[in-house]
Amino acid sequence: MSNTQAQSSLPATSVTTGKVRLSFVNIFEPRSMNQDGTGEKKYSVLVMIPKTDKVTIDKVTKAIEAAKQAAKDSKWGGKIPAVVKTTFKDADKDVNQSGEIYSAVNEEQKGHFIINVSSKNRPGIVDANMQEIIDPAKVYSGCYGKVNMNFFGYKHATGGVGISAGLQHVMFLEDGDPLSGRVSAEAAFA
Repeated sequence: MSNTQAQSSLPATSVTTGKVRLSFVNIFEPRSMNQDGTGEKKYSVLVMIPKTDKVTIDKVTKAIEAAKQAAKDSKWGGKIPAVVKTTFKDADKDVNQSGEIYSAVNEEQKGHFIINVSSKNRPGIVDANMQEIIDPAKVYSGCYGKVNMNFFGYKHATGGVGISAGLQHVMFLEDGDPLSGRVSAEAAFA
């Protein structure tokens, strides 16, 4: 089966990206999403999609619309609300919870759309040859890969509605400059 056939057999709310950069990689062990360490533990990664990747951006946009349609009856009482938050952000325009533009805080996000994806379940983690990766050092913040995610609608008890993305699978493609600030051993001992 070709990649195109495999992609078309996925639900309309599912997206497999092109080559993206990974940041805030937490895919081997679940962690609390809260800064204080409390709350439900999840696996997560921030996906950085280059704005030049029009194919992936189009897939994401269509999957978000499909998720809105699916949530219309199941979550939102038969109509799509006027304001629906999404986890899909323009890092050069949108602001974080502190009111700062994402790329102003994290320079590596310039020229990208970003999506936070998470899951209660451990994602599948493979290399380009579809071999499972078990070494957490292999997939890190700054490397490049592909991500499979599924978009879905939600409604909070407080009334807020939105579209979020569930992390399904991660494929490591190639190394990149680590975003942790840590330098390589070669650079440290040069």
